[in-house]
Amino acid sequence: MPVVTGIYFLGNWALILLYKKPAFLEAVPALRVMAWILIFQVFTSVLGQVLLACHREKVTLRIVIVVLLVTLVVGWPLVSHFGLRGAAITLVLTRLIASIQHYIPVSSLFSGFPLGKIAWKPIIAAGCMAAYLAVATNLEPVLRGVSATLIYGAALFALAILASGGVRQFKARFSYSWYEPPPGSQEEAGL
Repeated sequence: MPVVTGIYFLGNWALILLYKKPAFLEAVPALRVMAWILIFQVFTSVLGQVLLACHREKVTLRIVIVVLLVTLVVGWPLVSHFGLRGAAITLVLTRLIASIQHYIPVSSLFSGFPLGKIAWKPIIAAGCMAAYLAVATNLEPVLRGVSATLIYGAALFALAILASGGVRQFKARFSYSWYEPPPGSQEEAGL
């Protein structure tokens, strides 16, 4: 999420830095759309491995076929009407559909897993980072990127403490040494 936020706000600077030609700035809108692929790709990659490990190759084949059909049916008109932006939208749409198709069977394999419980902290921390990047437009891009990353880390850390129930609970949960079992574990109980 911080990478997507960084690409969205600092993508124009990165394109100039990498390619040294202002003509590449025309790709910034498509780059901003395609940045969202990174989030979906994480789910597709991990959940795809779970499907393969559970011998669900037919499910993976079905996902590939559905994504191919969506690409042809939706992609063709979007690219012909909107060009590069249409291609970027098609790519994001197909990655979203692939992610959903991976999530549903894996979720049923593991009796569901709470995606909202996992994702709320990074989403809020990325929101803090995005708010900072939207406001701090007068800083140099490198300084802006580094400070935004620090804000993301600080917000994520604060949210982890909050989700743990406070500083004491956070320390109790995460401050054990490698040689001592964590409090409340089976090893501590002698099991």
